Amino acid sequence: MMEQQYNPREHLINIRSKKTGEIKDYLPAAWRLYELHLRYQDANFSSEMVLMDVERNLVVVKCKLYLGPDYATAPRKTEALKSGLLSELDRVETAAKARCARDFGCSTEYALECEEEEEEDEPAVKEATTPQPEKKPAGDERKTRLNMVFKQAKAAVFDNDITIRTGPNN
Repeated sequence: MMEQQYNPREHLINIRSKKTGEIKDYLPAAWRLYELHLRYQDANFSSEMVLMDVERNLVVVKCKLYLGPDYATAPRKTEALKSGLLSELDRVETAAKARCARDFGCSTEYALECEEEEEEDEPAVKEATTPQPEKKPAGDERKTRLNMVFKQAKAAVFDNDITIRTGPNN
């Protein structure tokens, strides 16, 4: 059975920027975590809730990413904080992990850089072709496609150890 090469560009999706309203490329967090696992088999996460406010539905998650058996002796490590709605704790934790993965080179920017490098490597003379406009899924179709991509990526992402602390002395 042939192994398929992972190419992050194949998993880029288009999202609308909240600030400018422009369409931009985005590599979903689940695919960034999958790429991290492919690159660093000895990568480990530990997560903790730094703040949990039930009344305001707010949570702050601190995530540590490190290579090796423990954070203290890891040759490479990083950490990130992410805040969000307590009712979306899984999403907040995944965002914190994805932010750590970015520090290890697994990001949308990296996927786009790989694309630019491949374009630079191509020969200067190309055959003339009629460009075909790219069809973008709209509305419900785009949402369905996005959900399918997330399900595929989540199935591929490895299990992580999670430490949850709810108080200052726990």
